[in-house]
Amino acid sequence: MRKYKVIVAHAGQQSSFRRAEALKKGGLLYRYITTVYVKKGYLGWLKVFRVISHKEYERMTLRNCPVLEDTEVIQFDILPNLMLILINRVPKLKNLYVRTNIRLSKKFARKVARYASRENVNALIMMGAAPAKAFDELQNNNIIKVFDMTSIAYNYQSMIMERMAKKMPEEWRRHISVTSDDNIICELMENISKADHIICTSEFAKSSLIANNIDEKRIHVISYGLEQNKKSHNIGKPGKLSLLYVGSVSCEKGLYFLLEAVKRINSEEIELVLVGKNYIDDKLLEPYKKWCNFIGDIPHTQVENYYLNADVFILPTLFDSFGRVVSEAMSYGIPIISTSNAGAADYIKNGENGFVIPAGDIDSMVEKIRYFLLNRDEVKIMGKKAQTTAESHTWEQYEVEYAEEMRRIIENG
Repeated sequence: MRKYKVIVAHAGQQSSFRRAEALKKGGLLYRYITTVYVKKGYLGWLKVFRVISHKEYERMTLRNCPVLEDTEVIQFDILPNLMLILINRVPKLKNLYVRTNIRLSKKFARKVARYASRENVNALIMMGAAPAKAFDELQNNNIIKVFDMTSIAYNYQSMIMERMAKKMPEEWRRHISVTSDDNIICELMENISKADHIICTSEFAKSSLIANNIDEKRIHVISYGLEQNKKSHNIGKPGKLSLLYVGSVSCEKGLYFLLEAVKRINSEEIELVLVGKNYIDDKLLEPYKKWCNFIGDIPHTQVENYYLNADVFILPTLFDSFGRVVSEAMSYGIPIISTSNAGAADYIKNGENGFVIPAGDIDSMVEKIRYFLLNRDEVKIMGKKAQTTAESHTWEQYEVEYAEEMRRIIENG
């Protein structure tokens, strides 16, 4: 089998580790390029973050990929990006963070382009901000430019929210927070247009690209693996039907429609548990407290207790390129109610391991919740099928598929 050289570059988050792992196992990875990364021989400086905050220390320990050797990781602009991480933790400095992030991302992209050109690699996979800058500055036209897009197109988000906002009361609309900045939208579209190929996580993400007239031949859907879990679960227990939502309590996640559905059912036999940071005025949530238990933002290690005691998981999102919480819920053997605007809906088979409903459709949500309320045996039956689905779509399969798809991209040009 012919050997190829592929670079994965991402200035920020750890989601790119999966890509680098996949390519290494597939014999394609040349280098992984990032900014802040904890190499095995440099764990001592993490003590600085322990002084600042134990939570920050825990976050920083995750900036390491055990599969990669330190020699396979290239770092640029470490100190400025460390400062950027700290700025991002201060809400009042949000504008400073945005401006600084854009500047540092472009600087990072230029350095990646120079390195990739010098090393004469076969393909460059860019993630995060400013891929277009890297693609523009490549000095070797033979390098295949790949944009791995973890979101959906921003203008598609705006279009969805504009339509959904009309279904919400005015006081809820004030809390809508979606990217509508023309400069940011144009920048993402430039990233897409400058790439030879775009990798996305779901059919829903793909549809946002097709809506922007992107040639379908340039789009490659590689769905994430699903989480694996073997813990026993108290599903189908006597008592109230426990509905669980995990994620931010926000307009974008469709919480208005979920809360209205529970209110409309108005049953003492159900309880909705909401786990996640609240971005909505508490006064707007007050009318729903009769049926809901608002847990708030808690460490991820504590979320497991709520999965273990849930009967049905609901993701009412208005847009999500994937929706990892669906994956987590399925791994615990919980049946799903999700909107079609979640990428993870690709894994849901109606009436087998859950239900897929239109986004913003309160009537459909009420119907499916009532179905589980009136058919409690189906909770356990569909839950087992959900867990089987998770077990049959592993991260190992994702890694194999990712490497194979990249090999096809290189060989087909």
